[in-house]
Amino acid sequence: MIKRNEMGNDNFLDSRSCAFAKCGKTFQPARSNQNYCCHGHQVMANNARAKSVRDGIKNVEQQLKENRAVLAELWMANRFTTTYDELISKGYDLGFHTHILRHEKDNQYLYFVYDFGFKLNPDKTYQILHKDELQSNDAR
Repeated sequence: MIKRNEMGNDNFLDSRSCAFAKCGKTFQPARSNQNYCCHGHQVMANNARAKSVRDGIKNVEQQLKENRAVLAELWMANRFTTTYDELISKGYDLGFHTHILRHEKDNQYLYFVYDFGFKLNPDKTYQILHKDELQSNDAR
């Protein structure tokens, strides 16, 4: 005699546990790729996964905004050079920038966060730059 599931389909699949973390209920899958015992658990698991991705992006964007704010604050105060310690104490994270340019004149890398950036000077200080300055003055 052939075993039929609740939907009347022939079912030769082994029972499995629901993949939704808060459930774990054992169920008889109707399809070979069914991982959740019900549609609601699938939706909640997908929403949780999407939220995790959104939160990661939000954290990166937040740090980029903070980095830009630090550079803008120094720029507006006419502080065109600073130290590593000062950048870090103001909340700058050197691991976050939007783009890197190579300065043709002295072959140095310029690290930018949107429109503000910096370059490392030979004396281990950081020169604060603005994108408009690069176009007009060729990076001092």
